[in-house]
Amino acid sequence: MALDASEVLGSQQLAGTLVNPRGMLHKVMTQSNAALGWGVSGPLAGMFLKKNIDRERVEAAASTAPDFGDHGYLALTADEIVLLTTKKGLMSAKPAAVLARVPRVDIAGVTLGDGMGPGLSLLFDDGQAWSFDVTPATKKGAKALVDALSAAG
Repeated sequence: MALDASEVLGSQQLAGTLVNPRGMLHKVMTQSNAALGWGVSGPLAGMFLKKNIDRERVEAAASTAPDFGDHGYLALTADEIVLLTTKKGLMSAKPAAVLARVPRVDIAGVTLGDGMGPGLSLLFDDGQAWSFDVTPATKKGAKALVDALSAAG
């Protein structure tokens, strides 16, 4: 695990990943690829679902994640999923402050897409949803987070 937000969380972090607002990577990749004359490809595929909820329902839910700027950090503890702001350093980002906490038992479903810029989506029992972009560099951390959630469910 590259980053550890345990100190900010006040409890042991089991898994975590840097995230970006949903749609940000597509926007950046489209602009970059257009400048290079390349196209955009790769439909997202669901990877894991808890409580047997349709993948489409999780991915289609409008994101209600709090605004965290260009970069945030999603951390999993034994009891909750936590969204944190990050402080950007010269070479990396560091978890800074807690924005939102949701009990793990309230997570109804989670998906991680496949491809260059996969989407990470969480659906909660109350109908709220958090959707994020994950970069290729942080995809391993996102997969570890999804795996940790699946191990408990």
